[in-house]
Amino acid sequence: ILNNLSPQVNQQIMISIPGWPATLASTSTKLPADKHDAFASWCPDLVNIVRNQNNFTKVLYFEVLNEKDGLYNGDSAGLATLTQKASAAMRAKNANIKIAGGNWTQPYDDADIQ
Repeated sequence: ILNNLSPQVNQQIMISIPGWPATLASTSTKLPADKHDAFASWCPDLVNIVRNQNNFTKVLYFEVLNEKDGLYNGDSAGLATLTQKASAAMRAKNANIKIAGGNWTQPYDDADIQ
């Protein structure tokens, strides 16, 4: 997709990382705590592949764990910790990228906000 899109777009592009690879855990449950470091290591690998190996420099924005509030119901602190760990690893790979996180499916449901 990026091979076709990137050369024709004069805008910056965002890639969403909607979840973790199925090799780490089921995508229909919370990521187990013992897999957090593996996920945090996988995210900068993606940044490296996109920005460095394929030279898609227009990809400036990355969204980590889009709409996982349903899985982390009642544990927004756990989701925030995982997102922060992944974000720090991604920034260590490329300090110029911008990272979004904490994007909720139900933003009007504030029962989980801690």
